[in-house]
Amino acid sequence: EQVARAAEVEIIAHIAAEFDYGLIWIGLYDRATRRMFGQGGHTPTGDRQVLTQDFPLAPGELLEQVIVQQRLAGVPNLQEEFRAGRWQKIAQRLKIQGTLLFPIRYKDTCFGAAILGVEQWGIPAQPGDKARLSMLFGELGAALSRTDVAQQQQQIKQISAPLLTLLAELSHLPSVESRLTAITRETHQFIDANRTYIYWLDRQNRLLKHRIGQPGSKRITNASAPRSSPDPPAQIAVQDVGPFYQSLTANSLI
Repeated sequence: EQVARAAEVEIIAHIAAEFDYGLIWIGLYDRATRRMFGQGGHTPTGDRQVLTQDFPLAPGELLEQVIVQQRLAGVPNLQEEFRAGRWQKIAQRLKIQGTLLFPIRYKDTCFGAAILGVEQWGIPAQPGDKARLSMLFGELGAALSRTDVAQQQQQIKQISAPLLTLLAELSHLPSVESRLTAITRETHQFIDANRTYIYWLDRQNRLLKHRIGQPGSKRITNASAPRSSPDPPAQIAVQDVGPFYQSLTANSLI
């Protein structure tokens, strides 16, 4: 993450020194919330508050199109661009007109976008500028991709630790019941579940029978009315959950 942040700062400084853009903004895209989070940049008025704001992306907005299509967009006058969302009013306040919006991407993944603007009307790019800037943002995309991969690998390591501990514990437990209890307990804690139950398949009678469970803690709905988790059904007929059972027999995660 520090490497990606350093790359952002370096690219912003390079653009400010080599190009004549009054507005420089870099934002990262969060897929879960569909929002852009400002990382910094430069404004002609010195107003840095706008640079770290977050922007929700609505369908059809300019930034949303840049993220989804992963293509550069040019706007002659951002102040008059109704698809700019909140950036239209920001452009009016900063007196920004001509604007370029670059996707920050690596391969097929878009990590964010950059906005470069000037006070003059028109598409603000000299011959060759778009290619140079695309290369810069491509390098930033590659740095963000490396950071993303490193975070995923670290998460995998953290996930594997309790699993390895559980496997070591299971080898010393004497009975199936004690092993199922350990598996249920660790699963319940690991995913912070509200309820965790194990059902055993009775093939002869075509029933799923409740074997063991972790009901979880009480959930407080108000200060005076605690409510316990309901008891699980003792058994479930396979015919009552046909598609569910078929998916399980096909070894499919549901």
